[in-house]
Amino acid sequence: MKNLIQNLKENGQDHEFYPTTRLMIEQIYQDLIGYEANYSILDIGCGNGNFFTKFAEIGDKVQIVRKLAIEKSEILINQLPADVCIVGTDFWENTLIDKKVGVVFSNPPYSEYEDWAEKIILEANCKKIYLVIPERWKNSDRIASALKLRDATASNLGSFDFLDAERAARAKVEVVKIKINEYGDGKDPFNVWFNQNFQFEKAAEFGHKERDEAIKNE
Repeated sequence: MKNLIQNLKENGQDHEFYPTTRLMIEQIYQDLIGYEANYSILDIGCGNGNFFTKFAEIGDKVQIVRKLAIEKSEILINQLPADVCIVGTDFWENTLIDKKVGVVFSNPPYSEYEDWAEKIILEANCKKIYLVIPERWKNSDRIASALKLRDATASNLGSFDFLDAERAARAKVEVVKIKINEYGDGKDPFNVWFNQNFQFEKAAEFGHKERDEAIKNE
């Protein structure tokens, strides 16, 4: 792992790569038991496929039948298991609306967790989202707003750190489960996107009318 981290740093491809620990993944595995036996999972910022590898090692009560991923680093992409399908590289240049899966997982860059969490919640086309994010996420107005728009609820599955992780760090994080209300108006990410953009266009149109009226009255 040390050689991999050094290689990433030397090639400018680190992107705050901190592999998710087995304990964190076990919490997600246990939470999924009892719902469905088979899942399609999209891992955003998947690294070297650590999530999928550890998930399979835990047990056979939950199976991942489709492994999809978004990852930017070429070095890490080249280390992915053969059954992981890359559906995008740059997170910000990809929309999640057209990537329908059962579960979305992400352990985002610590310094950008709020930006990532907001986009994922608003766009993810799935029933459940699991995020590994700093404990302070509860104080984020942007995350709260995104949850409200999607008619979603968030709960903490456990608190963890990276002190004994493959790449050690003192960061305190939570495994957060986000459940989309399947019967609510906000369940469709396309509707959220459309409503936000439509309102923006109407607001812009209203602003142009105000400007035109002001010019006339000069």
